Amino acid sequence: MAKSENAEARDWITGLEPGTWFWSKNVPGSRQIVHPVLSRLHDDKSSGVQRIAKGLYWRGWPEGHECFPLPPNYGIGGLLLAGAGAGFADWTALNKLRWTTQRPCKVLISVLGTPPKSPHPTVVYKSRKNQRRSELNWTEVTILEAVGACWMTEEPWHECLERFRNGISMRRLPWQARIRSEKLRWAAETEDDVSVESLHLVQEVSSAVGEMAAV
Repeated sequence: MAKSENAEARDWITGLEPGTWFWSKNVPGSRQIVHPVLSRLHDDKSSGVQRIAKGLYWRGWPEGHECFPLPPNYGIGGLLLAGAGAGFADWTALNKLRWTTQRPCKVLISVLGTPPKSPHPTVVYKSRKNQRRSELNWTEVTILEAVGACWMTEEPWHECLERFRNGISMRRLPWQARIRSEKLRWAAETEDDVSVESLHLVQEVSSAVGEMAAV
């Protein structure tokens, strides 16, 4: 017997790997079917499904699992909501790349234009104007942010660069994304506070990409 639309939508959601982020628009079925199914799963705390923001959900661990009820990584949720050109910002960028040992009490995320509603009180958006960032991935934007904020860190620049080369910086990011040196330098040219010094630092990071240890 063929599955009902309700069952198909529910099975798709509960069949996702625990720890998966997903958009309601990607769930198979019509909106009239999918939204009530998501609502019921969200209300059923044992399902592990959580609504983070409008249209954005997290498939957590079901009741009885050793990780239940592990909360979602709101930093990732914040990046997803921020759209193209997003990345960790300021102190968070420095900490994520291990360019500082100081950990900010909130997750700072850069966003192009008007920020969306934060998915959680621990996530704070920082608006940026450089439209070239829209062609960069999260890693590349985070690097631009860290370079722009490196004057705040207690770590000497040569040590920050070495952590980048030996793979420590990239291993601390919760995803894997290719770093394109040309794109990084191109975007750096129109940063809000671009200077000869900042362009030189970006050039040094770009040159170190080929020397990076495997992550």
